[in-house]
Amino acid sequence: AGNHRQRRGKLFRRRVSLGPAGASISWSAPGVSAYSVYLSDEDSTVLFREQNVAYTGYDLAASDLETGRKYTFSVVAIPEGGQETDGQYASVSLTVDDNATPVPSSTPA
Repeated sequence: AGNHRQRRGKLFRRRVSLGPAGASISWSAPGVSAYSVYLSDEDSTVLFREQNVAYTGYDLAASDLETGRKYTFSVVAIPEGGQETDGQYASVSLTVDDNATPVPSSTPA
């Protein structure tokens, strides 16, 4: 969703907790005025998008995710005085297994 994918932040911190209820994802970055948050599926269809938000966490319920599909959760940290294209980008991908439990499908970027 945009050219923010080209800039990955070294100072960008994210944490993912996985369990039968779903996935909890949180993030933080210094010097940030806002975040843009995206959830897409394996077909690159954007399922969720919110821009210029202040929250630093999101919960994905396992019941809202389809078994066997890969999902990618992406966050752009927008610097103070900057725009989304100036931001740091981080993402994590997960797949819901047969037990309806999200499992990492790749190392967080």
